[in-house]
Amino acid sequence: MRRNLLGCFALFMILLLSIGCGSREVVKHNYVYKGETPNWTAEYHVSGQGVFTKKTGRPMDYESRPQYEFVVTYKGDAADLAAIDGMGYGFESSAGSRKRTFTGPPSPGQKQFTIEQRFQLGGAIERRDETITAEVTWNGRTETTQLQPVP
Repeated sequence: MRRNLLGCFALFMILLLSIGCGSREVVKHNYVYKGETPNWTAEYHVSGQGVFTKKTGRPMDYESRPQYEFVVTYKGDAADLAAIDGMGYGFESSAGSRKRTFTGPPSPGQKQFTIEQRFQLGGAIERRDETITAEVTWNGRTETTQLQPVP
């Protein structure tokens, strides 16, 4: 009886260790990048987390959930934008690129234009030390800047 009990206990411990053996590491990201042109300021905020999971006998697994917000703001008077026929603005980073365009003038008083994404499962996350390219086009003019990480 004692031998059976000892054998069952040993089998239980082996099973418990094989199921429970693994590690999980969570890496949090929260970065801000800024830049400006003669007429515009631009900011890009990215946050989220990456989860590395390793289980015995299996390859490393990675899952991310980033979110970002890209904002361009006109430096001049909002009334100056009332005469534009349309505009485009966007960014490009190691994690991808986005661009928005519209025709006609913006809403009265509007000086700020945004592109955002809320938690996307499996999306790429920028590196803390990278440079992000931002571009604004309006009335046939294009201004481009490199957004730098803010410490």
